[in-house]
Amino acid sequence: MNVYSKIFGTGLKIELEYRFNLLFSFLFSSIPLFITILIWNAVYRSNNQFAENVGFTAIEMIGYLIFANIAFKLVETNNYEVSNEIRNGDLNKYLLKPFSYIRYKFISLLSKFTIKIVIYAIPILISMFVFKISILKIFLFVVAVLLALVLNYLLNLVLSFLTFWLLNISGIFALIQFVTSFLAGILVPLNLFPNWLRTLSEFLPFKYLGYAPSVLIFTDVGYKEVLSVFIGAVIWIVILWVLVKFLWKVGIKEYGAFGG
Repeated sequence: MNVYSKIFGTGLKIELEYRFNLLFSFLFSSIPLFITILIWNAVYRSNNQFAENVGFTAIEMIGYLIFANIAFKLVETNNYEVSNEIRNGDLNKYLLKPFSYIRYKFISLLSKFTIKIVIYAIPILISMFVFKISILKIFLFVVAVLLALVLNYLLNLVLSFLTFWLLNISGIFALIQFVTSFLAGILVPLNLFPNWLRTLSEFLPFKYLGYAPSVLIFTDVGYKEVLSVFIGAVIWIVILWVLVKFLWKVGIKEYGAFGG
């Protein structure tokens, strides 16, 4: 446990060395969100009946988009890092270390998440007062985001471990990145999707990365709906964890350990 606490502390120091990069990344990532909000605001103004059809008022839609995008940014991972380490042979240096590679990468991700949550705490607190959000709903949002962080990390590992067999999976990553951003609901809430696509999204893990955490805040959900979100995320975490362990066990036998 002491090893992982040191890894976490080192990760924090590394992230703080590049705090201005994080700050500028936060500022520039807000530009697409701002444009999306302007577009939705224009849609609401052009159609007085739109709010009744979608179940969100204009102000609720803005709030939804803000929190869905915050959730999505908080759970982001470096898609290519693990894949590159396998392909380039840099994985070698971790195999002889006295700790789990999978846990090491997660602790490193957790240090980045800690810094990001501090940065995003400011817009979250401002939004609490603007949209009159209760502390309970913010708590539910944070729990949902933590589950999404684990889920997205495991999903990234599943894709990355394909590098044990495929030399270059950048195309797969690009496709999944597009699908994820769309089905996470950061541009359009999933309840506005066609019935067939909305039904499909219910059986995929992507909604837990943006849509589900934000909906917990901006819809009147009961405890059954809250449990449904949490249980659904946990089920996907278990499925992905089993898949990660299997791919690692089989893939490491195929690993050529070239480079490094």
